[in-house]
Amino acid sequence: MNVALRKFANLFKLHPRGRDDHSASSDQLASQLAAIVASSEDAIMGNDLKGMVTTWNAGAERLFGYTAAEAIGRPIKILIPPDQFDEADGILERIRRGEHVAPFETDWLRQDGKPIQVSVSISPIRDATNRIVGASKIARDITELKKTETRLLQHNQELRALNAVTTAINEQPDLKPILIRALEEMVALGGGDAGEAHLCNSDDDLILSAHYQLPARFIEGSQQFHLHADQGIPGRALATRAPVFVPDIADEPEYLRRALASQVGFHSLLCVPLIGPRDLLGTFTLYSYQPREFTQDAQTLFTIVGRELAAAVERAHLYEQVQHLAMTDGLTGIYNRRHFFNLAERAVNVARRYKHPVSIIMIDLDHFKQINDLHGHVIGDQALRAIAEQSRRHIRNVDILGRYGGEEFTVLLPETNSAKARQVAERLRQSIANTQIETPQGFLRMTASIGIATTSDSKTDLLTLINHADQAMYGAKRAGGNSIVVQIV
Repeated sequence: MNVALRKFANLFKLHPRGRDDHSASSDQLASQLAAIVASSEDAIMGNDLKGMVTTWNAGAERLFGYTAAEAIGRPIKILIPPDQFDEADGILERIRRGEHVAPFETDWLRQDGKPIQVSVSISPIRDATNRIVGASKIARDITELKKTETRLLQHNQELRALNAVTTAINEQPDLKPILIRALEEMVALGGGDAGEAHLCNSDDDLILSAHYQLPARFIEGSQQFHLHADQGIPGRALATRAPVFVPDIADEPEYLRRALASQVGFHSLLCVPLIGPRDLLGTFTLYSYQPREFTQDAQTLFTIVGRELAAAVERAHLYEQVQHLAMTDGLTGIYNRRHFFNLAERAVNVARRYKHPVSIIMIDLDHFKQINDLHGHVIGDQALRAIAEQSRRHIRNVDILGRYGGEEFTVLLPETNSAKARQVAERLRQSIANTQIETPQGFLRMTASIGIATTSDSKTDLLTLINHADQAMYGAKRAGGNSIVVQIV
């Protein structure tokens, strides 16, 4: 439209009024131009060099709400917000100088004071002598276009954000890093200021499994609360399988930790359920220091993230199960031989480097073949599980317990000399001797032969230590069983 008007203007410039041979043609062109201006959907306006409106078409009436009679003779600034007055004056000055003004997008004002987004083209108006006498403005309503652009931009941002979150969580095989990374990415996306993830255990308790940027006071205070999958805001999210938005935590009685949240300054939250194909996995909650923080678009985005995170949690659970199977003995649940060797070798290498004491205990169930022969393998398996359980109860968290093979078990004791190792072994021997297993023939009592090898020598490796513990254990067997033999390496 603007190009056409310029063509008409050029025609008028080349064939000015006053020449009789062209007057009819000029009148016809002027009529055509007037018809185009009048019928245009765009707002077409003119103003003089003082900024006063001189022309105002029907499109301008529809767009801005002023009739032509109301607008003509008034300043064009009736359309312009006050903070743009200086810019408008600058544009008018450029028109006076004959400079080109590139089309631009801006916010102008309707008669009722409401802002409207418009694209504007401005051209000089010249008289018959080619002198600039004013400016023509063509304004088009782009409000809906801008809304569409904003929605598309937001949608693209959400897709990029979702891709970033899913990529981040899929890069991690372990559960806790997955949860922390997901919370970090969601907060970075504008999901509040902090977050936490709770996962359901076998009793449907919600266990705090990860958190990001939570105040220490909030974490400590939360430990006093017992959260269950059918209670409070998380319970509602899991029951409805939908996110729960709390715009003002202080006014939400269903949120059990509202007093604690208020103390640290949290005002609003969004709780999103983590739902697998078969199970309710847990929830994640995003907190904001601002009230009414989470928009509907944010809730939709984080619901999608919740589905991706639930899938990642299930994969992590599966990975943990596979890892557990690879590391543990299927019968007793303690470390298998291979994983015991991996851990024990590292511990022995540390002890050798710093010349610290380390001990190995070898445990062999006495007369195990007779137990199997007399009572069957089911009772034999119960006996092995009992040995493993008693051993687990009487060692420290830093100690390493494994099934060496058959009825043999081994324990590595870091930072432990022979005297302390013997104390541990004696507790194990007594607890095994006091263990009873019910059989059809009555209660079965067991004993074990235990060998200990201790070293603080930097040259002694794991296999050497195990061989000495094995020799000591066979010495205990030769002594009649239910006894302990120690070797210093």
